[in-house]
Amino acid sequence: MKLKKLRVSNFRGIGGDADNPGIEIDFEDIDLVFLIGQNNTGKSSILHAYEYFVLSKIESKFSDFHKRNLNPITIEGWIQTESDEDREHLALVKSVDDEGVARFRKIWGNIGEGAQKYTYNVETAEWRPGGAGGFDSLLQNACPEPMWLRGLDGVDIILEKVQKLIKEKVIDQASEMQRFITIKDELEALRTEIIQADYSRKLETRLNDMMQETFPDLSVSLFGDQKEDIAKKLYTFIQTDINFSNGDGFAVDMNNHGHGIRRQFLFNSLRGLNHVFNELDKTKAQRNSEVIDNIEQGAIHFRKKMLLIEEPELFLHPQSVRMFSKTLHDLVNREGGNPEFQIIAATHSPILIDLSKDHTTLLKTHIDNQGAVCLNQVKSSIFDDEEKERLKMLNTFNPYVCEAFFNDNVILVEGDTEAIIFRELLNKFVEHGKINLSNVPLIVNCGTKNNIPSFQKVLGHFDICYNVIHDLDYTYKENGSRNSAWTLNQTIHDEIDSVNDCLKARRYVMERNFEDAHGYSHSSSLGKPLSAYRLVQGWDIDDTNIKAIEALMFCLEYDASLDVFDEAWVTSRSTSPPGQASTSV
Repeated sequence: MKLKKLRVSNFRGIGGDADNPGIEIDFEDIDLVFLIGQNNTGKSSILHAYEYFVLSKIESKFSDFHKRNLNPITIEGWIQTESDEDREHLALVKSVDDEGVARFRKIWGNIGEGAQKYTYNVETAEWRPGGAGGFDSLLQNACPEPMWLRGLDGVDIILEKVQKLIKEKVIDQASEMQRFITIKDELEALRTEIIQADYSRKLETRLNDMMQETFPDLSVSLFGDQKEDIAKKLYTFIQTDINFSNGDGFAVDMNNHGHGIRRQFLFNSLRGLNHVFNELDKTKAQRNSEVIDNIEQGAIHFRKKMLLIEEPELFLHPQSVRMFSKTLHDLVNREGGNPEFQIIAATHSPILIDLSKDHTTLLKTHIDNQGAVCLNQVKSSIFDDEEKERLKMLNTFNPYVCEAFFNDNVILVEGDTEAIIFRELLNKFVEHGKINLSNVPLIVNCGTKNNIPSFQKVLGHFDICYNVIHDLDYTYKENGSRNSAWTLNQTIHDEIDSVNDCLKARRYVMERNFEDAHGYSHSSSLGKPLSAYRLVQGWDIDDTNIKAIEALMFCLEYDASLDVFDEAWVTSRSTSPPGQASTSV
């Protein structure tokens, strides 16, 4: 079983009600969730909502109710069955639909009380109060256990988390050891001897005689059939204690180190433990010290933890942030089976984002005009393999390029020259009061015209306003073959057309390219970046005869007279192959 969907209403920063959820998150085929958005837009509320849904006996607080309105808090989860055994679970028998999905709700109606539980009955199409047998255990089996990694966790909390992971896995592996099995058998034999001992039998007989003097139909049994799990007793018997020392062997107190070192230790521990746990699960029958010394990354065959991470980049050096991005993806690596971890991370760092990775999703939160939290979700699956390859290359070239997904107004440009030109123009616009600094759009260097449609897809899914400034290009290359850059004119137009709102998506086209449109060629001695910077310095920013300035003004404020770059405009400017008469207008 696994969690397929989560709906949240009237919880903390999230509004809505049971029939109209404030947010809905799709977890299907997802292992890594990045929450992005401005501060106070509901990211932490989503992290806490997952915890409230999975854990039992959580009582609501006044601050849990959205805007303190005391309407019921509703958190609904959809559980996907994955086997016949899942379908036969007591809590699922009458709840599973034809697609193997069961729906459950928790509703908190009063402050200081636990949740009421509901199960959706597919036969009657109604929510049945009281839940079903094994409701809590089902959620905890189907959903990974929440594990918080908060930004300001102290040393004790960090060490406790690592030690808990180690201890659980050590006990799990210990149950496979021959000595454990022998001791377990011996304890079972001892239990049987105690129950059957003369003293025990005489005591039970005496109590029965006394009971039947008063209640002839009742009997007393001193020993039940249930017995405690030995592994649980072993958990309290074995203690883990992590200590640190420097290169000289002297003890080191982690409290003397900053939050950055502490977080890095925790992240490194998770990564290292993930690899060790993986290898231990693969080699239960033949474990030895050599296995742990020579671990290879592989697959773990069950999920266990949902890491709820607040700003993983907090306190870390930029290089450490890049390394941690890899750590996150390592933790959810699916090669050979299901990973030990799933992750929901609330972040403000574009360096962490890589949509070229499979089983990854971005959730962007924002506040609408009515003050309600809104959520837009995009998965890596919206891209084909070629687009993923381009995004991977672009992320490698410029890890900050995903900053586009964190903004509310974006201008996409083809390359370095355009990026420098328009960034410098915006600086001058701010300097001369033509635009407020808070309203400056983000210029995104897409690296090449080929990458622009991929960014359009994500921005469109996130409902982010964007403009595209790109070259028209020639229809054919010099060798007479069709120019792929020309074909992209239609692809870019189709993405804009799918948004169907000129205030949210539009484009300005340079005819034929930026250099031709400005009668400009870069100086070979200065290079393209410096040549572009020097070019802007000589411009009058009020001169809209300069195409770059006209384009930027069009991006900042919609002008219908300039919105002419449609399919017909492009087609009318197509060119013939070299050596043939031109058909361009």
